[in-house]
Amino acid sequence: MDHLLMGLLLVMVLLAIYCPALPQAVGACLRHRRRETLACPETESPVSVQVDAACAARTAICGRPLLRVQDCTRWPGRMGCAQGCLAKVA
Repeated sequence: MDHLLMGLLLVMVLLAIYCPALPQAVGACLRHRRRETLACPETESPVSVQVDAACAARTAICGRPLLRVQDCTRWPGRMGCAQGCLAKVA
């Protein structure tokens, strides 16, 4: 019984810590779940980019979300680029 009570208290503490940031995480995930057409800074041509929404959501809990490309129409040939196109993502 003591283990159950301790587990419940731990869950309550974790929820109290993360709940204030939960709306930011959900918002970041929803904002970045769709592909976006952006201008590639290397070629100045339009590319279709998928932002890693899960990473954006996880990092939004601690403040500003970290944006990184999950998929791009220029990949795999240009995989590992500087991802400068993300500067234009809201």
